[in-house]
Amino acid sequence: MDLSLLHTLNGLVGLPGIHQLCWLVDQAWAPLLLLVLVVVDVARRKTWLELPAVVAAVVVSDLLCARVLKPVIERLRPCAEYEWVTAPFGCGAAFSMPSCHAANLFALAMVINRPWAFALAVVGAIARSVSGVHYPSDLLAGAVVGLAIGWVARFVLESIQASRKRQPREPERSKRSARLPLH
Repeated sequence: MDLSLLHTLNGLVGLPGIHQLCWLVDQAWAPLLLLVLVVVDVARRKTWLELPAVVAAVVVSDLLCARVLKPVIERLRPCAEYEWVTAPFGCGAAFSMPSCHAANLFALAMVINRPWAFALAVVGAIARSVSGVHYPSDLLAGAVVGLAIGWVARFVLESIQASRKRQPREPERSKRSARLPLH
């Protein structure tokens, strides 16, 4: 089933629009574009604590996938195993299981918990199979890793937010008392 789905998805890479989307996901600066979207969303909702939680979740998911899981699993990329796989943006040197792109995107989506982020995670992950560099099961594994790490980060974030609400705040000075002249 994995190969069959890969064959179908990879066959889409030549379609107009799909090719450009996959190119965008493959770019080194794409995470910066995503970060801008997250900052705008966080600023609009005034949920600033989500930014460090997103960064922490993505760093942990990326390190876990790239430095621990991929070297242990050692699964070759489909573009390195099969001649029929088209990889228009290069095959990549690292192993494929799990997909770091999928893990990072789903970790981010879980932390900010916004529908657009989950949609972007799904599209961004699928683009990696369309580009021929990941099996669909790599994407699923990456999504599971990312969702788990994102869930932990979201849990910590919500715990911090709840503890801040429980803490008594200092009363604000009235504007009138702030303008009293000093004698």
